Amino acid sequence: MIRFRSLALAAVAAALLLAGSPSVQAKPLLSSEDAAIRSALVVDFARLSGTATVRVIDANGSHVFGVGMDKPMLPASTMKIITATNALITLGADHRFTTKVVDGARRNEIVLVGGGDPLLDRTSLRRLATRTKQHLVSTGRGGRAMTVRLDDTLYPAPSDAMGWLPGDSPTYAAPVRALGMLYDYSSDTATNAAAAFIDALNAVGVTATFGGRRAASRGAATVATVSPHTVGGAIKLMLIYSENNVAEQLFRHVALATGNEPTWQGARVAARDTLRSLRVPVRGAALLDGSGLSMNNRLTARALTMTLRLQVDGNHPELSQIVNKSWLPTSGKTGTLTNRFWAYGSDCAVGRVFAKTGSLSGVQTLAGLTRGVDGDWKIFAVLVNDAYGDARPVIDEMAAEINGCLAA
Repeated sequence: MIRFRSLALAAVAAALLLAGSPSVQAKPLLSSEDAAIRSALVVDFARLSGTATVRVIDANGSHVFGVGMDKPMLPASTMKIITATNALITLGADHRFTTKVVDGARRNEIVLVGGGDPLLDRTSLRRLATRTKQHLVSTGRGGRAMTVRLDDTLYPAPSDAMGWLPGDSPTYAAPVRALGMLYDYSSDTATNAAAAFIDALNAVGVTATFGGRRAASRGAATVATVSPHTVGGAIKLMLIYSENNVAEQLFRHVALATGNEPTWQGARVAARDTLRSLRVPVRGAALLDGSGLSMNNRLTARALTMTLRLQVDGNHPELSQIVNKSWLPTSGKTGTLTNRFWAYGSDCAVGRVFAKTGSLSGVQTLAGLTRGVDGDWKIFAVLVNDAYGDARPVIDEMAAEINGCLAA
């Protein structure tokens, strides 16, 4: 790969690219490191197919490089960076999700109430069943056969997000319900969770059968609760493995936390308003879902880099956890970046880049952070739409150039 090593050649390359793409942002005074990044990215950017945009900034917000950085693009799963940010700002990492059982309309009836726990699993439901049995015994109902009702009315009846393609749900994201188990991508996650809870009740000696859906009565007495999972835990799993169901649950919780209805529209309003409160530019943004699955989503490279910068600007400790606790995939090491950055041209950056991937048909994106040669954070976003072929090797090389390891 051709590399420019002098400021003179870098200036020539930048001028050539400016002639073909007037949206490149000029920065008259560059450090030698930033000049090297720019000269390398000029060449690499030209190798991307389709429509591409990019932005690179320093931790202090100073511009390093950009092409089309205000052009709204399909972000794919880099949308999860927005979802994670909004959840941490509105809820906090330590917020816990509660799943509970309350008394039903009859003495031999209980209601399983979903609280939108995105990490709910069989272990949690077994614990809930054990606590339910203890309460039933203490209230003289230990020997009764119980009917279990299901209440998942925290959210309205599920529907596809605008821009989801036919077949996206339940294939890539389950219909969004307030009750469901982690990794369940079926059409009715709530009844599956209720069935698992009933199995757990029977296993601990409570004869139980399913009685269908019925909303719990207002003020119904609590039988048992479990709150094993936190927002921080959900965000880590969502970002590392790009888990769509978790993202859509967090999207709804941000709506609830901001006083909006937990609908697609309410969640969109909440997401946009939260970004505005953080002074992230939302012009041209379309936040149709939390996962990035919608083909109607739009984000700019500027918005993504400004959101990511909040993790390292020193003013948002709640967001710094994303970097400090390694909640983003690490190049060549974890999550959706495990098998990337191993090719020649980017392998020097293994373990050095922390970024969220995104992939849809014709869409390949990467947005994250890396330490530059000077040890300071560099924040970047690369978005490719209408791509033909695999743009990921070039995108990974660009991240390696930003890290500076290729020049070492």
